[in-house]
Amino acid sequence: MNKRMSERVRLWQSTPLSPVPRSVLITSLEAYELLAVNLEADNVRLQIGVEEAEAQVAVMAAGYDHAEDEARFDTHQRGFEAALQLYRERIHQVRQEVRLSKAAKGLLGYKALEPERLAQAFHEAYEELAPQFGYKTREASAVPWADVPKNNKALMIATCERVAQPAMELFQQGTFHLHSGEKSDWKIDCDALTDNDISTLAKLIHKGIVFGYVEWVSGGGERIGKAMLKWRNVYSPTLLIVDDVLTTGASMERQRGDRTNTIGAVIFARGDCPAWVKPLFSMEVN
Repeated sequence: MNKRMSERVRLWQSTPLSPVPRSVLITSLEAYELLAVNLEADNVRLQIGVEEAEAQVAVMAAGYDHAEDEARFDTHQRGFEAALQLYRERIHQVRQEVRLSKAAKGLLGYKALEPERLAQAFHEAYEELAPQFGYKTREASAVPWADVPKNNKALMIATCERVAQPAMELFQQGTFHLHSGEKSDWKIDCDALTDNDISTLAKLIHKGIVFGYVEWVSGGGERIGKAMLKWRNVYSPTLLIVDDVLTTGASMERQRGDRTNTIGAVIFARGDCPAWVKPLFSMEVN
């Protein structure tokens, strides 16, 4: 290799770069996808292979003794640098996804999130995503959660508290008009139950009853009704009618009509149940 080429290779190898294995770039761009996926689990993998890659570059450049070969080396070098840039962008994207997933971890399948935690998760996700949408947030608020101005932080917490409040509580106080037409100063909101909650309640309801068909009261009974379908006994002629909350029992009676060989089940009973309906939880409240 001529002296000029040797100097170019040395300079290229000594150029400060991110801790990225150049061997990954030389072989294929598929490899960095694999490493990116495993970024959080084993970030050390991004440090390996640099020396090996530099040796490969040196071997590749060793045969470039002529001006036309130098031009070929130029092309290869630009290709490596372009691939490196793509790699850096991908790693940055994955790191963002990792941070966002950590910030949102408490939100997945978990509705009862404290307002301050919800506000913090929202703030961190918002600041991460804003540049991707071409939006620059205010410098005063584009800071870690601990450094957010006091009034800003208080406003976000209060907003999250108001938005999340209905979904956070299974039992709520206030003034409510129930499906039965009655007014009440408290209610049971089964929308606060997760899918796993509903699945578990369905399993509890099916114990001790045998049924071959399922119907549910429109609205509140749909989730528990669909969850009961897996517990059907195909040899049973009995119809099961379900609802989430029973107040007077009128909705269940309307659904039943004049049919016989029918049993009923509800998650919560606020009042007395008809004899054919079995409540999982009975709320004996005057």
